[in-house]
Amino acid sequence: MGTNPKVSVVVPVYNAEKFLGKCVESLLAQQYENVEIILVEDGSKDNSAKVCDELAQKSDKVKVIHKVNAGASAARNTGILNATGEYIHFCDADDTLEPDCYSNIVPKMVAEDADVAYFGWSVDVINGKKVTSTTQTDNGMTGVGNQDDIFRTMLTMCGAGGGKTSYGNYIWNKIYKTEKLKDKDGNFILFDETVKVAEDGLWLVNVGQNWHKGVFDNKAYYHYLKNDESVMNTKENFAKTRLESQDSHKKMLNILKEFNENYYEIHKQTCIDYFWVVAKGNPETKTEEFFRQVVTNIIEINDGQCPSNIAKDCLWHMRQTQINRRLLNNKIVKVAVDFVKKKEKKKSKKK
Repeated sequence: MGTNPKVSVVVPVYNAEKFLGKCVESLLAQQYENVEIILVEDGSKDNSAKVCDELAQKSDKVKVIHKVNAGASAARNTGILNATGEYIHFCDADDTLEPDCYSNIVPKMVAEDADVAYFGWSVDVINGKKVTSTTQTDNGMTGVGNQDDIFRTMLTMCGAGGGKTSYGNYIWNKIYKTEKLKDKDGNFILFDETVKVAEDGLWLVNVGQNWHKGVFDNKAYYHYLKNDESVMNTKENFAKTRLESQDSHKKMLNILKEFNENYYEIHKQTCIDYFWVVAKGNPETKTEEFFRQVVTNIIEINDGQCPSNIAKDCLWHMRQTQINRRLLNNKIVKVAVDFVKKKEKKKSKKK
């Protein structure tokens, strides 16, 4: 490998016409010049296909592959199989990258002959014309690490919940040596196309078994756009996608249990904490059915036992639910609630 190896950037594109231009602009603005950008257009229903073609006409660094819609995993697999670079990076079509990302990270990978690089990221929230950016990796490891560092910083709780020390089991804040994405027979380890949510974590625990040396940089090079229109975040899909995510994490635990008991235990505790945060912290989860399923998942991954702190919280939740039911059956409370609803309805009509 030379001193200036190529980076293949795989961008799955589906209904991303609003954001794709800015994403590709940030990739073309990289100070590191040996880059190819592979836009895998996944049968979008909006004008994404047209935008992809226009971007390819403007720069010979941009390659477009149009395909029938089959999901993000299939799109990424197509990108991997068509990549010609010594390194591969995945970027989501609504996200952006700081211009010095590859120029800072790739030389470190080359110098250390590293299998993977982890780098920092931030969550960007758009409110009107104002963008609020919050770094998620302020306390992340920096320097060079071994396989233990690679897995620990991937499997522990990320973001504010983990003290901003973890890099998380996301694929977009990592760069991969292409040859280390293959199995012993020389075939690429691909994404499971039957899994639609948290598929990146599953892929990482499979392919990560090939990695023995990594470089780490906690600077927030990657900007993750918090997009309320994404499949994961729409209100009607919230409960469904979270439960599918938990199913994927259970599959990850099965893989880790076979591979390394310590990594299994680390991720098991992360899953317990994360599942419970989801159950308690979001208004969309305040249904008994969803709540019960999350608790069932926690008990399942915790060897049939409910952790004592969660058992106490469950009891509190059940009491709150019973209290609320009794209150809403009280005639005086019903009258008061109806009065407030009517008042709010009148206000909205006036507006």
